[in-house]
This record gives sequence, C-alpha cells and structure tokens, in this order.
Amino acid sequence: MGENVGCETLLTAVERSRPLLHCFGHIHEGYGTLTKVWKDDKAADGCTACVSKAGIDDAVEEKTILVPGKSTLMVNAAIMDEHNKPANAPWLVELPLRASR
Repeated sequence: MGENVGCETLLTAVERSRPLLHCFGHIHEGYGTLTKVWKDDKAADGCTACVSKAGIDDAVEEKTILVPGKSTLMVNAAIMDEHNKPANAPWLVELPLRASR
C-alpha cells in the first residue's frame, strides 16, 4: 500500500493531451478525485466542475475550477475495494458541454 502502481504510459498520454476529465478505475485503492494542475501552461479562462457521490443522501458536492490545457479532473471511479467487494459509490461529475478556450 502507498506505492504508485498506476500506468506511467497512460499518465504521460494524459499529461500530453490534458483533457478536462480523465476517468479510470482499475486501481481500487486509489478511489477518489483529484484536480491535477499541469506545469508550464499558458491557458487562462476556466469552467466549474461539480463532483459528488451518486446515490448517497448526504453526499457533499465539491466544486473545482478546471482550466483547459492547465488542469484535469482525475476521477478514480473504482466501485470495488481492495478486497474486490463493491464498496465505493459511483461518481457524478457535472461539466459544461463546452469549456471556454
């Protein structure tokens, strides 16, 4: 536990393309969200993304600002836990259909 076991090749491809949203889920222990801010970028205007756990009555909606080309919302949507039991709620991510550039 605690070691990085994700795919470096995939991370490199995500960094190269810098999408607003990258959703994945094979590494069950990494369930959650993170806004990754990329280095050395010149983008300016951003959009707001709303993230919450679907189907959870007291789920807290979190808002994050995403800037095209500068930041990516990374969502590990693994439903299964480290014991291969369905334990994690699905994520609900709301993004505008068109982000400003």
